[in-house]
Amino acid sequence: MVYLVTGNPGKRTIASTPHPSYQRIVGKILFLFFTLLGIFGVGAIGFTKPIEQPSASSVVVDREILGKLEPQKVGAAGNTVDALVILTRPLVKQKVSARSRAARAAERTNYVSELKRETDASQQRVLSLLSGDISARDIVVNTRFWVDNILHVQLTKSGLDHLVTIPGVVRIIANSKITIPKPSSSSIASSTPEWNIAKIEADKVWNELGVTGTNVVVANLDTGVNWTHPALKSHYRGWDGTNASHAYNWFDVIANAPEPYDDMNPIYHGTHTMGTMIGSDGSTNQIGVAPGATWMAAKFLDSTGTGSFSGAIAAFQWFMAPTKPDGSDPDPTKAPDIINNSWVASSCSVASALRGSIQSLRAAGIVPVFAIGNSGPDAGSAASPGDFPESLGVGATDASDAIAAFSSRGPSCFGEIKPEVSAPGVSIRSSSGTGDYQVLSGTSMAAPHVAGTLALVLSAKPDVSVDLAETILQSTAKDLGAFGKDNAYGAGRINAFQAVLAASQSGALRGTVTDSQTSAPIAQSRIDVLATGALPDYTYSTMTDSNGFYEFPILPATSYTITASGFGYVTGQFPVTIPNNQTVTQDIVLTKAPAYTISGTVTGSGNPVSGATLSLINTPIPSVVTGGGGTYAIPNVPSGTYTMTVSAAGYVSQSLSIAVLGNTTRNIVLSPIPTIPLAQNFESGLGSWTATGMWHVENAPSACANAYEGTASAYFGKTGVCNFDDPGKPVSGELTSALFIIPNTPNPVHFKFANWYETEQAGLFDMRFIEIKEIGATEWTLLKKPINDPLRTWNIEDISLDSYKGKTVQVRFRFDSGDEVSNSQKGWYVDTISLFQDGADPSISQQGPATAQIGQTITYTLTYRNNGTAPAQGVVITDTWTGPASVVSKALKVTTQSITIPVGTLNPGQSGTVNVQVQVSPTATRGQVITNTAVISSTSGDDNMGNNSSRSTTTVVSAEIAVAGQAVIVKRSISHTITITNIGDLPAVNSRATLRVSAPFRWRFIIPPSVTGGQELVSEEIEAFKVKEYPYTFGTLGIGAKKTITFTVRPRVGSNGVLTAYTQAATDSKESFLNNNTLTLTTTVKP
Repeated sequence: MVYLVTGNPGKRTIASTPHPSYQRIVGKILFLFFTLLGIFGVGAIGFTKPIEQPSASSVVVDREILGKLEPQKVGAAGNTVDALVILTRPLVKQKVSARSRAARAAERTNYVSELKRETDASQQRVLSLLSGDISARDIVVNTRFWVDNILHVQLTKSGLDHLVTIPGVVRIIANSKITIPKPSSSSIASSTPEWNIAKIEADKVWNELGVTGTNVVVANLDTGVNWTHPALKSHYRGWDGTNASHAYNWFDVIANAPEPYDDMNPIYHGTHTMGTMIGSDGSTNQIGVAPGATWMAAKFLDSTGTGSFSGAIAAFQWFMAPTKPDGSDPDPTKAPDIINNSWVASSCSVASALRGSIQSLRAAGIVPVFAIGNSGPDAGSAASPGDFPESLGVGATDASDAIAAFSSRGPSCFGEIKPEVSAPGVSIRSSSGTGDYQVLSGTSMAAPHVAGTLALVLSAKPDVSVDLAETILQSTAKDLGAFGKDNAYGAGRINAFQAVLAASQSGALRGTVTDSQTSAPIAQSRIDVLATGALPDYTYSTMTDSNGFYEFPILPATSYTITASGFGYVTGQFPVTIPNNQTVTQDIVLTKAPAYTISGTVTGSGNPVSGATLSLINTPIPSVVTGGGGTYAIPNVPSGTYTMTVSAAGYVSQSLSIAVLGNTTRNIVLSPIPTIPLAQNFESGLGSWTATGMWHVENAPSACANAYEGTASAYFGKTGVCNFDDPGKPVSGELTSALFIIPNTPNPVHFKFANWYETEQAGLFDMRFIEIKEIGATEWTLLKKPINDPLRTWNIEDISLDSYKGKTVQVRFRFDSGDEVSNSQKGWYVDTISLFQDGADPSISQQGPATAQIGQTITYTLTYRNNGTAPAQGVVITDTWTGPASVVSKALKVTTQSITIPVGTLNPGQSGTVNVQVQVSPTATRGQVITNTAVISSTSGDDNMGNNSSRSTTTVVSAEIAVAGQAVIVKRSISHTITITNIGDLPAVNSRATLRVSAPFRWRFIIPPSVTGGQELVSEEIEAFKVKEYPYTFGTLGIGAKKTITFTVRPRVGSNGVLTAYTQAATDSKESFLNNNTLTLTTTVKP
């Protein structure tokens, strides 16, 4: 049997997009990923002719199905696999239109009936062809879905072989599952209302317009809901204030529990998203956008975060026609108006099997809101089903209206701009399954803001269709990022107040912008409409198309001032009033502004530069290229100030401001691109690198210093406090190289560096990016986004740059905290950056003395060598030392306690030595340490970064004379013992001491002074106030050697006063401390 095979090996996943940062005082959590399978949906709602039935040979079988049914893998040909069989989507002409609620409910009932009828007929045809031909156990049908034409089956290999021959079978996929680990959460203080509610002005809708979401039903498909939560219970559609009825309001795919619950401890994801839609406890916890709406829910993710593809389809089907707990009496009139889906599937191709179900929801007048995913910030990271054309995809913003770094970006796999809109999704406080509140982050948290805002819109204007509701949201969103709709914010961050106003009292504005002289349409004119009536200071903006046409399909009914501006035209302003339910046509005529010519010459290194490109950015004026003489002319430039860029091969690009008031001459001098080494160890500062945000060089002896080699590194963080916290604000910054040329060599070229970090590891926050940009490019390309490197250790990254050989580029290290919470960790360090070709391996070692004396000149011998097989070019040795020493070497480039030694090219096997001499400071003290660090770098890079540095230490030593002693009174005599000791590290040469004894009375020696091993002195009587001095010489005192002086004196009877014995020791050897060299002993004598 031959199959068309699709799908990647391994599991398909449905991922919860919250990836919530569960109230993080010490950190945020890991994002949720839930496994699901998917396929491309077939057909669409509202076909006008039958769909061609595919032949059996076109049936696509998922590779996971084949893998599970291969006998050599499963061990028995009779094994079964859990599978979904996708059949041809039936023809259904019925569609719910935007009218009264009663009419819409009736249309939905008819639509469901027709959908059931058509899918039943299709499935019966398929099943009839199966019956009797194979064993009953080869194909067991578990569920027949009608929300899309899908069979949930158990399948054997024989059943598969037969099934692919049946007309009407389109695709067969595995119904896979996955379980994620449970994160944890905590709580924080609240505000009234929450910041996110005030940001989208939902509170203004309640207070000024009196709209809270009444008569609208919202739903979520999630992990369930703790329905008794004080902020949710009174809003539950099944609660009448006294009794609860869960029929038609709750569906549990997992356990068929009779009442709502959320057992995903500690995240309680579904409870949190429901709170953001409608939550309020009637007091200070105003957490929901539409507190007047009611809610219902379906659970398809269990306590471990496990979901299935069939479970999602079953829930979608139940939402179309809710039932009683036993599945009886389906009633489409009880369907919700909006369903929030804060989860994503792994890829567009995988998730597309859900597309038919989502199309059915939309055709039934139900708005499907989806999180766009947490895989940002890369382009094309938008996740399915949020990136389907039928889904309302939602991105996440923070309190400053910045797009969250984790928020996935468009375009979609269908080539459309995604998301549709964005909403607050960072640090969102909402309800928890514990009955308390928690803070989470993710696009999962953003999506329910949109669902809640739609509830307000539908409450204010019940006859709004799904399409019109989306248009209102996008038309009234605050435009952020690039002008107009973009792949980060979509149309912008939603504004509930403007959306409800537009839905309640609105009209439309359109027109054409033309040239006053030629009447030709003016394309790409900007139209800004500033409200001057009921909505002062609100501005709506758009651009004219290629025919000069512009349109605002939804504008609140009030008065406005239109400002029209087109490049090269004089800006015009026009008043206009938009009546309710009317479309106003306002054509605009603009007059051309005077135009001039910018001209000049481009030179470089004293010569004309031909082939240089000059552009006036953000203008439609074509770029010009210099000719052989380096001259250029840019005609038809209106008066104004412009940014002109100039680029040429081999030269550094320039960006300069130029004011045009008439014909203007500007000559430009370009600098050649320096052949600068990318190699950087930051021992001498940033060098040619530039830094923004908190990036800087951190060097010893700072408490924050942390280097892979040497004593310095580039650090994203704050000196002194050693973290990257800026209270209440997210932080970001870039460390960017200068332009450099990557060698065009046959050898592989690598970008290598060491980095150390202490940040969050969730992948949503505190993200580290390594990026590259070619000269002249406007966008940076991601080289690597490390997520799970080991914490608090130096990691070596090695990135191939082979695709950039011969190109002029820049690289940068970019940090983005993503939010303002838990930024008290240490941060990110980068060190030992190099660009190299395979083969070069410069290394360095050194020898130096272990000890040195004060004032001594010492030598460190540095030995360098290329251990590799390719030349190491641009070799430089940087020698740095700390401690009490200064350089005395000559002809070296000296910085503060650092010298740079250029070596140049080092061929394979070539080596050399260099001596670095430093002098120990005359003020150095015994025990101080001099640390010498030698680092070698090369513009060719390095195969082995482990031998690029060498360190040695030298300890300062000296002799050290210390004098100690005591005087003791024994009856009428005073006995003295004095000790002179060398406590230092070196012998004390020519050691000596002087003893001076005096008193204000007469006294005499009973035992004259003597030195151990020396000659005794003659006893004698000393007159009052006379100083008796005795010198002693000891010669060389070895390390630890000592000499002792002893003597006893007796004052004359009746003496009164103080006897003083003063000793001073000395040596010819240099000492670092002199305060130990003297001793004074005093004894008070009384009559």
